[in-house]
Amino acid sequence: MMNDDEISSVLQQFQPRPEFVSRRTITATATTPNVIKSSSSFKGKQQQKQKREFSSVQYHGHILKLSYLLNKVILLKFEVSTAKPHMTKCVFISNDAPSSKLPTLLKEICENSSSSSENGNNSNTSLFAVVSKLLLSLNNLPPCENMTNKQQTAIIRSIVSQGTPMQRRIWDLQIMLLRCAAAGRHSDTFCSPIPNELNQNGLIGELILAVTDRINSTALSTGGRILHPQEIALLGMIYSLPWTAAGLLTKSNTTQNGTLIELCLDLHPILGEHPSPRFSNLSKKHGTTKVYHGTKMENVWSILNCGLWSLSYTKFCKHGSMMGSGIYFSTSHKVASHFATNEARNSTNSGTFQKAWWHLSLMNLLNLKGMSVLDDYVISCFPVFEAEIILPPKPDGTNAGNDKGDYTRRNGNYFVVPNSWDIRITKLHLTIELAKKTPMSLFLVTVVIGIIVIGWMQLYSNPVMEF
Repeated sequence: MMNDDEISSVLQQFQPRPEFVSRRTITATATTPNVIKSSSSFKGKQQQKQKREFSSVQYHGHILKLSYLLNKVILLKFEVSTAKPHMTKCVFISNDAPSSKLPTLLKEICENSSSSSENGNNSNTSLFAVVSKLLLSLNNLPPCENMTNKQQTAIIRSIVSQGTPMQRRIWDLQIMLLRCAAAGRHSDTFCSPIPNELNQNGLIGELILAVTDRINSTALSTGGRILHPQEIALLGMIYSLPWTAAGLLTKSNTTQNGTLIELCLDLHPILGEHPSPRFSNLSKKHGTTKVYHGTKMENVWSILNCGLWSLSYTKFCKHGSMMGSGIYFSTSHKVASHFATNEARNSTNSGTFQKAWWHLSLMNLLNLKGMSVLDDYVISCFPVFEAEIILPPKPDGTNAGNDKGDYTRRNGNYFVVPNSWDIRITKLHLTIELAKKTPMSLFLVTVVIGIIVIGWMQLYSNPVMEF
């Protein structure tokens, strides 16, 4: 029989999350005693930068679906049954995996990780212990023999070139979102996730902008140069993300001259029919509603891959916390877009951000005819997330309106969600604005004429005194 609290705790422990979120804090909220006890094995885990984590952890009814990236480019997928006995099996190995021994090794790992393999007794083995053992065994796998940069480059190029046109556009979108995160003021915080090879404190933003400078879907599918190891690591990580292959990206122009462009990334295909047990139970009890959250471009990469987390009462919170701690939403897309527009006006017109935008990936996304087109425009982008959230409890006085509670609060058309696990992101809306630059010569002429007019007005507005 499944234990919903245990499943929710495993999801919270192993799903990717931003650097500023502590796993120790998350685990402390678990309600199952043996789960809290098991989590002690992860002490000091954040200091072990060389150890890799699962690329994705998703709940689909009676199974957990786990993805893991081996040797930068080999994608492995596993399924673990959530009901006892917790059986583990490998369901996918990249076709380009060079080692003939790998399938045998993975079969042994799955057998040893399954709960039925421990002392012949599966009654007391927790799901947490099974998933922990699987991750530990994968991290201890030896590197695939004789895998060169050239082989890894060939694998990456094959993945991109064999993808659909939409998948190649999603590759370009991911590269642009990561570049925007790197151009932000807090790149060390919001460039998450990134591969260990690029995780250098204080240099993350500059390093990512440099590493992604020559990367885009066109160059990857048609080029011939051997990729740098850091490029391979970054592209392999992108390949392992669930929305790379399964997301749906649509584009539309909202003005006749194409200077305002809408992109929508639909995440429904990767969400599956089954959210977490916690979300399912609370949705049955309180119901759900559709809401919107406007944010800054530098935050989008982290939110897409790690979810929305409260920044209230931190240095990253700009608009205060009038309704208490939590993530703020509106029922109106227009209101959320207003917040996103204000953020963009204040942050993305800098030289660093314009440098991040000036990239072949953006040209591919917008179907522009050449890079020279970007020279004529100042680029801004207004991101809005669409999500499904748990509604507040019915007004019976229990946890309603209590800032210290764990439940959603409401004030008119606004919601505040304290618990990130009560949010299910469904879509990302991006409004990209191309504002025509004013030629410098015209600008100077305008300034000179203005000075002359002001001087003339001052001269003739004061009468000449006669003596």
